[in-house]
Amino acid sequence: MSDLEAGLRCESVTRTFDDAQRGVFDVTLSIARGTVYALLGGNGAGKTTLINLCLGLLQPDRGAIYIAGFDIAQHATDAKRRLAYVPEVARIYAHLNAFENIRFFEELNGRRALDAEIEDALSRLSFPPAAMRRPSGTYSKGMRQKVVIAMGLVKSADLFLLDEPSSGLDPSSSRQLVRIIERLREDGKTVLISTHESHNICGYTDRVGILRDGRLITDAASSTLDARTIDELTESAVSA
Repeated sequence: MSDLEAGLRCESVTRTFDDAQRGVFDVTLSIARGTVYALLGGNGAGKTTLINLCLGLLQPDRGAIYIAGFDIAQHATDAKRRLAYVPEVARIYAHLNAFENIRFFEELNGRRALDAEIEDALSRLSFPPAAMRRPSGTYSKGMRQKVVIAMGLVKSADLFLLDEPSSGLDPSSSRQLVRIIERLREDGKTVLISTHESHNICGYTDRVGILRDGRLITDAASSTLDARTIDELTESAVSA
């Protein structure tokens, strides 16, 4: 798969820290556009390090990362423009409503979003119309996630990185999240979900990667893995 065909490509990526025991080691993976990829692993497995490398917050000791064909080390602005990051705790300004939050972050990046663009993005995520102009301090976790995902839609991101997205969500919000992820895939977006939760992951993902001690020990189509196998591999991927 060429870099232009991949939403995200990591090529022999290694990043170690002072004790040389933590980090990621020789990670190579390629996630096609329109693919939902679940990256599983326990605490200390390397998920956060890999995410921070993709975000450009860390630099690899060796290897390269491409986002929608752009090497993040050499073309950081172009790469980050095509990237949307949804952290476990979506941080938006509580005193601003959904429209104002999205417009503010767009302006920070030198762009001006039209109200129609923002409303369209929020509507595609089934955001309650009555809440669009309400201060976001009143929003649930699921609603705050939708605002951040809408930011990615407004900026026309190609790659969506979701960090522990289902953590703390009630069953109804979790089902809504799955529908949103499926909609992103239908729109040709690449979605990388970083999580330690393997429950039902095969139901809506295309591929599964499992990290153990910073190494990618599994990279397979979800259809080839059953829930029990994923659970066993994920449990064994927790660092000692």
